[in-house]
Amino acid sequence: MGCCHYYQFEPGFENVFSADVSRLRYGDGVIKELGQEAASLGMRRAAIFTDAHVRHLPLFDDAVHALSEQGIDVTIYESVRVEPTDASFRAATDFAVREKVDGFISIGGGSVMDTCKAANLYSSWPADFMDRSSVNGVKDGYCVSLYVARSGDRRSPLDCVAARYGHGGDRV
Repeated sequence: MGCCHYYQFEPGFENVFSADVSRLRYGDGVIKELGQEAASLGMRRAAIFTDAHVRHLPLFDDAVHALSEQGIDVTIYESVRVEPTDASFRAATDFAVREKVDGFISIGGGSVMDTCKAANLYSSWPADFMDRSSVNGVKDGYCVSLYVARSGDRRSPLDCVAARYGHGGDRV
C-alpha cells in the first residue's frame, strides 16, 4: 500500500511511513491558550506578525495579553502586505533579526502566515534571499518550502493563528 505520493515499500528497504502533524486547536476563546503554547515551545521574546486590520481586533489584544501573562516579551510587525514579495520578506526578516526574537507568531491570513514563516526561515539561516529561492523547488540543498528547512533545523518555534479565510474573509 502506498501513500498519495506513490511511495512503494520494497523488501529489504525502509518499510515504515510516518508523518508528524501540527497540533491544531479550535474553539471559542482558544486564543487565550496562546501564551501557554508559546511558553511550552520555549519562547521568551516573540514576534507577532499581522496586518493593520487584524492588529486592531479584540482577538489580537487577547493574544498579546495571553503572551504577557506567561512572561513572554512581545514585539509586533504589522507591515505585512497582501501577496508578499521578496522585498517584503526581506523587510520582515530584517525586523526579526533586529528585534532578536526567539519565536514567531502569525495572526492573520495567508499572506501574514507566509511572511512570518519566511522571516523565521531567513533569519535562522542567513544567506542571500535568492539562495533560498528556485523555480525548481530546491537550490543548493535547501528546500524552498517555507515549512521545512534542511536537516539540523535552526528555526525558531512558530505558532500560526488563522484569523481570516479565503477571499472576502475580512470579517473575523
